[in-house]
Amino acid sequence: RNQDLCTNGGDVSLINSTEGTLYAEIAALSDEGTTRHISISDGASSNSINIYYFASSSYIFFQKFVNGVRTTNVNTTSITKTDFNKIAVRYNSTEFSVFANGVNILNNADTNVFAPNTLNTLQFTSANGTSSPFFGKTKCLAVFPYLSDQELTELTTI
Repeated sequence: RNQDLCTNGGDVSLINSTEGTLYAEIAALSDEGTTRHISISDGASSNSINIYYFASSSYIFFQKFVNGVRTTNVNTTSITKTDFNKIAVRYNSTEFSVFANGVNILNNADTNVFAPNTLNTLQFTSANGTSSPFFGKTKCLAVFPYLSDQELTELTTI
């Protein structure tokens, strides 16, 4: 079967660079040591938010880069990569939080803010679009406005 592609999947003007939520309902095809990324970015790696299935371990990383500097790098082993997981990464001018399967699993104080209209590319690959494509099962990939803890709990509950 050919790889599914999504083009012109939404209106870039709806993505808020200063605060928002990156949501993915995903499962890796296998856990054989392949790195996989989902990112929202400026089309390069200098400004991005990444969900990063790490190749050589059971770690899943959640990263934020602002002006080429990694300002958040948090990880978990509490998610089984090959299971369907509902993951939401929330960001604003004070924090970076990750909810998975109905639970707030990671928090990081992060006051680094993207310039307005910076984030404009949502893709199944690294932020620069050249490596680590996400080959897996996807039920949903979306960008939402900034959501409350209660909304994120409801959105990510399986």
